[in-house]
Amino acid sequence: MSPQQIGETTATPSFSPQQKGFREICDQIEAADAAESVPLSAVAARLRVVFVLLLRRSRQQDSAGRLSPSQLSVMGRLDRFETMTATELAQAEALRPQTIRNLIDELRDEGLIVGVRDTDDARRVNLMLTGEGRAMVRGTRGQDDPFLLDALREKLTESQRRKVIDVLEILENIAYS
Repeated sequence: MSPQQIGETTATPSFSPQQKGFREICDQIEAADAAESVPLSAVAARLRVVFVLLLRRSRQQDSAGRLSPSQLSVMGRLDRFETMTATELAQAEALRPQTIRNLIDELRDEGLIVGVRDTDDARRVNLMLTGEGRAMVRGTRGQDDPFLLDALREKLTESQRRKVIDVLEILENIAYS
């Protein structure tokens, strides 16, 4: 006879707080294992689509006088690596020397970068951000992106914003590698 037939009831098992915490950890591990089973090619494809969509939405709210993606990329590299020559920038950005020269001239004219002669080799000019350029790249002055700023402020919880900040460093490492 089954327990129901003899008047017994089946109860759901009750867990102590420690067991519940352990169960949550097990659930998180299972979720992580499931995430790792996603093919990396699928992750890469999703990242590409998301980046394109974010860039497109950001450009739709573009304000007059904003820097181009190429200019921002050059400034981002100079922020990360502090100084680079025009040749190093051209190689890193996969741009022709004339194209990088034009970008450098535009950024110099805006007062965002400066070239300084190398003390060891006077033929070498090291490019670096000015204080204004560094402030712009780091988001402390000018160049606000209304779409992304609003999305971060209005559409994400504090916990989600922290996750974005954590992942941002990883993505920057990929971008600048």
